[in-house]
Amino acid sequence: MARSSESAQPDRLRDVQQHPKNHPLLYLLNRFVVIIAIASIVGLLLASVAQTFSISSQAGLRSLAAALLPPILLTYRSFFAQSNRAVSRTLEQNLFLVAILWIVMLLVLLNLMALRFNYSLPLGEFVTSLTLAGLFYFNHQLSSRSMVSCGYGILSGLVLYLLIFGLPGG
Repeated sequence: MARSSESAQPDRLRDVQQHPKNHPLLYLLNRFVVIIAIASIVGLLLASVAQTFSISSQAGLRSLAAALLPPILLTYRSFFAQSNRAVSRTLEQNLFLVAILWIVMLLVLLNLMALRFNYSLPLGEFVTSLTLAGLFYFNHQLSSRSMVSCGYGILSGLVLYLLIFGLPGG
C-alpha cells in the first residue's frame, strides 16, 4: 500500500505543473524565474562578446565564434539524435545545487579569462554559450519542474557569486 501512495505523489505534482489554474501565482512566479535566469545568461554572454570586440576585432570574432558553436552543435544533435530516455529522479532532485555550482564556476571562469588572458582565449564565451544552449536543449528533455529548479539554481548562483565576489569583471 505504501507503494501506491509514493506513486500518487508524482501524479499530484504533475497535475499542478500541467494545470496552472490550480496555482496561478506560483506558476507565473516559476515561469518568471526561468525567464530571468535565461535572460541573465544571455546578458552575460552578450556583455562578454561586446567587451571582447572593444579590445580587438579579431578577438571579438573568435569570441563570437565560441559563442555560436554550442547552439549550432546542440541544434544539430537535437534534430538528428532524438532520445526518449527518462530522466533520473536523482538528477531532478539535485539540479538546483548543480545549477548553483555551475553558475558560480562560470562567473569565476569569465573573470579568470578576462584577467589572465585579456580576452584572447574565448573560453568564457564558449562555456556561457554552452550553458545557454544546454538550457534550451534540456528544456525539451526535462520536466517543467526540473527547469524551474534549474532557474532557481541559476538565480541563486548569481546572487551567491555577487555576495562572495561582487560584480563580475569589477
